Amino acid sequence: MEHYQRASRAEITYYRKLLQKKFRRSERKFLVEGSRSVEEAVRSGWRLEVILAGAFDQQSETDSLRNGRIGRIVQEAAGKGIPIRELPQRDLHGLSETVNTQGIAAVVEAHDTR
Repeated sequence: MEHYQRASRAEITYYRKLLQKKFRRSERKFLVEGSRSVEEAVRSGWRLEVILAGAFDQQSETDSLRNGRIGRIVQEAAGKGIPIRELPQRDLHGLSETVNTQGIAAVVEAHDTR
């Protein structure tokens, strides 16, 4: 995982605050979750601050940063210079507003709507 860094506790706390409307507005950022939504965000031209990918055990066959759809999204984002942060699945689940997280999310900067 030499190209990816683990998210610090402070970063995870910051990302969790983005679940609050008041904080999203003040920071002008929001969370996007799920593989399809993150993939569309990467390709959209919106500025992504970071991709958050759930870290799996190194022995796991479903290592999200290397395999499958999530792996392709991570590679595309890294190719565009978007930072990738690994975080434990439990922390990624804490950022999710869905029951079952898909293992990937992104922090996106909001456009000016005025």
